[in-house]
Amino acid sequence: MNKADFDQYDLVRLKPKKKDRRFAKFQVEHGNDCAEINALPPNKIRDLVRGFIEAHIPLAEWQRLKDVEAIETESFQALLAGLVGDDE
Repeated sequence: MNKADFDQYDLVRLKPKKKDRRFAKFQVEHGNDCAEINALPPNKIRDLVRGFIEAHIPLAEWQRLKDVEAIETESFQALLAGLVGDDE
């Protein structure tokens, strides 16, 4: 979430809890405003989570695995088609 999200999604600005041991770090990184994450639309939350996860995925390896999965799926479907075709 960034500062523009407050205006775009009409979020209620909350003050971070000063008693929280993480307050100082939060304030340095994000400033003095925060909001409940569930105030965002579900698709925005999903996009944020996906982005944070994908930032840690080696893209070349991910693409290679997707290619392998596509080949395996094609082979499996051909095998099933062969099995179904043998019974007719």
